[in-house]
Amino acid sequence: MSGESTLTIERTTISAARWNWSILTHTAPNSTVIIRDSDLHGSGYGFGQGFNFESGRVLIIENCVITDSLYGINLYGGSFGGVSYAQIVGNELYGNIKGIYIASSNVLVENNIIRDTIDGALYTSGYVENVVIRNNTIIPGGWQEFTEMPAANIGPSGGSITINNARLDVPTNALSESIIFTVETVSPSPPSGYSIVGSAYELRPIGTTFALPAIITLPYDEADLQTGWREEDLAIWRKMDSSWENLGGTVDTGANKVFVEITSLSEYAILYARVPGEGVPPAEGIPIVYVVAGVVAIAAAIGLVFMLRKR
Repeated sequence: MSGESTLTIERTTISAARWNWSILTHTAPNSTVIIRDSDLHGSGYGFGQGFNFESGRVLIIENCVITDSLYGINLYGGSFGGVSYAQIVGNELYGNIKGIYIASSNVLVENNIIRDTIDGALYTSGYVENVVIRNNTIIPGGWQEFTEMPAANIGPSGGSITINNARLDVPTNALSESIIFTVETVSPSPPSGYSIVGSAYELRPIGTTFALPAIITLPYDEADLQTGWREEDLAIWRKMDSSWENLGGTVDTGANKVFVEITSLSEYAILYARVPGEGVPPAEGIPIVYVVAGVVAIAAAIGLVFMLRKR
């Protein structure tokens, strides 16, 4: 396949394609492969591979039965770069040596039945991110490396995702295509002189940009505020690599939340300045001994003025 093209395979049965791949795709970066309602049996048990995808923009595998293969579904990255987005939903895989092998990022694996595998039901190789595994049934004989992760599939029509009261709202027309979004808590080090209030969150896929600003809303607990800290001085900061950027934001003291507009995904947290002049009430940055001394000096000066007037 080349150029912006779509390959659709529906209601197809492939059997006994031994020593080879039943379906092997080397597709162009802008191509789409859709496989639905098809059966694949005995594609080289021990050597062959069931569905092997090495490049392309979008891959969708839905409602297929895949049996007796080395890899039931192989999302291969390697020199071909892998797929940009894959959706594996509602399939049944059984009797394969390996169930689903993932070496590409941005993958949704949902509502599949994986049983009687010899060497792993779901697993990955190398560094991948934004892989969402949920609502799958794995019957003894296989294992699952990933834990289930809340996620939202948001496209041009917009949408939102909320995890642990952290919320991302994406408006209509902010995205040109559908993307799987996840939110995870992380533990970055705050910049010098600042404290993280509550949790820090990583919004994935990192680096995703919006044509129109999205809104991120982060929660805080008043119990996390130290004595003298004011809620109005809280702000959302953005972390990229090792640097932090103050985005400001609006503080809703009634709901204990801070929200701000963003144009890309990264790590975000609510920060409070612990150094004078950076959001901390001035009295908190002045030693109490100096305050007392100042008051005494003023009182002494006033008393001296009165004494001189009486003379």
